[in-house]
Amino acid sequence: MKKARTGKSSFGKGDWRSYFRLIPYVRMPWLLVAVAFVVNLGYSEVMAYVPVSTSALFSGEFTGSALASAVIYNVLNYALMFGSLILQSWVSYVAIRRAQEILWGRMLRLDMAYYDSHDPSDIMSTLTSDTETAINSLITQLVSLIPTIYYLVRVCMTLSGYDFRLLLSMLILVPVNIVYVVIIGRWQYEANAGIYGRVGRLTAYLAERVSNIFLIRAYTNEEQEERNGLEASKQLYSARLRLARVNMAGDMAASVMEIIQHAVPILFGTYLLSSGAITMEQWIAFFLFIGQVITRVKSAASTWTGIKAAQGCSARMIGIFTAPEEKGVDGGAGERDVKPGDIEFRDVSFAYGDKEVLHGINVTIPAGKTTALVGRCGSGKTTMLSLIERLYTPSAGSITLAGRDVSEYDLRSYRDHFAYVQQDAGIFGGTLRSAMTYGIKREVGDAELTDAAGRTGILPLVNSLPEGLDAPLAISGGSVSGGQRQRLVLTRELIKGRSCMLLDEPTSALDAQSALSIQSKLLELFEGTTKVMITHDLRLLSRVDNVIFLENGRVLDSGAPAELMARCEGYRSLVLCGKEDRG
Repeated sequence: MKKARTGKSSFGKGDWRSYFRLIPYVRMPWLLVAVAFVVNLGYSEVMAYVPVSTSALFSGEFTGSALASAVIYNVLNYALMFGSLILQSWVSYVAIRRAQEILWGRMLRLDMAYYDSHDPSDIMSTLTSDTETAINSLITQLVSLIPTIYYLVRVCMTLSGYDFRLLLSMLILVPVNIVYVVIIGRWQYEANAGIYGRVGRLTAYLAERVSNIFLIRAYTNEEQEERNGLEASKQLYSARLRLARVNMAGDMAASVMEIIQHAVPILFGTYLLSSGAITMEQWIAFFLFIGQVITRVKSAASTWTGIKAAQGCSARMIGIFTAPEEKGVDGGAGERDVKPGDIEFRDVSFAYGDKEVLHGINVTIPAGKTTALVGRCGSGKTTMLSLIERLYTPSAGSITLAGRDVSEYDLRSYRDHFAYVQQDAGIFGGTLRSAMTYGIKREVGDAELTDAAGRTGILPLVNSLPEGLDAPLAISGGSVSGGQRQRLVLTRELIKGRSCMLLDEPTSALDAQSALSIQSKLLELFEGTTKVMITHDLRLLSRVDNVIFLENGRVLDSGAPAELMARCEGYRSLVLCGKEDRG
């Protein structure tokens, strides 16, 4: 089954609608947000009084009340500033954690079609960096935006009370400052976007090469790969150099803007002071206000770049939140008592998007027997297993188990009816114990584990390791052989004791001796269990009860292996071709 990967980065793309739609999905800690907002608002209020209380001292009024006022407001200002920073960080951390928990839970329930059309690395990036960027931006807007506007309004009211021309001299440069911040911010944003893209490509390149280092060495292609890696690194260097130039230009422009933004109001304020329009105390307060206002305006304007990046992140998050969920994954009114029986396909068709891969399948898989799905690549074998497991829903027709439509069963109870053994022996890193008990929802004692491990032939490995059952296992079981991984899976399935097993070429990745041993264990340990397997191993085909032969998404014939050899030309040709290959 081929998966369509988007592979395109949507960094920085998004809209305001998805940005604010995110709020109801992520379960914001509204109480903490409210506390942080109130503290930030209080900080803005106190900050607006600091220049007024301090200006009296600077103008020569050394009375006790003036000194007390200046000290109280400055101490309170710093206390609220630190409190605001701490609270905002705390709120962000809590909100990010909640959003990631909800997003991860959602990802576990998504319809399989979503994973067919999205790159796993993009999905994981959404869970990690996208969530952090989007939530941080949202918290900043919720906690800081209104207090910032309130502060600027309070300053404007104070300055207009001194002399309206003071306010005008400061406000006249605000549009210039905003234009400057937007232009420089756009340059920095584009430069950063270039770095993100190159870092992603370099990371993907290195990860792919490291995971396939044997292929590089087998083809003695180290020199070419080294050149490719150096070229990717050089592109990243060029992007970083461009960002450094943009930052340098921005710093120079910022210095010039800083001088202009201070000089114009100060010169005009000096003129008003010399003409007697304002007092010395008012001029000093005005001078102190300038730095605060410029900092606040620049901070507010510079958040634009961050918001645009967050819009792209939030759009990707919304894509996951609004994607269809697997039907029945959260339980429902379905039947929970799943009884063993024949599995029957009735006029079943299925398509991945617009590509139909199964056409009008009518076939019965008998209970308690071993049935092999056989056919050339792309004939629909894996899709049939996926439909039995209810990973997908038929486009047309129905599938029944023991005479009952599988859609009538509770999904979790239905899937618990099956064991699934994959070609690559699906196990996670951890310990041998965790691999043998994964998905088993009860306590499994050492005695039961040891007994099952002895029957599947994995006990010698357990006994050879000092930690025994608690011996560490590398990611995807990379620290043990393919045959040992399959034995761990068989141990797990033996303990689970399901009445139906789905096997997707369980021995194709093993050497002949290991494959023969695993096949024998399968038939011996799970005798009487319904087994549906995809296999091209002729030794295993000779031992199955029933064969379903598929070609181009259709069942050409089914029956006992000997019967198909006698009457089905396509099956006979495939088997004879396999014999020639082995010979």
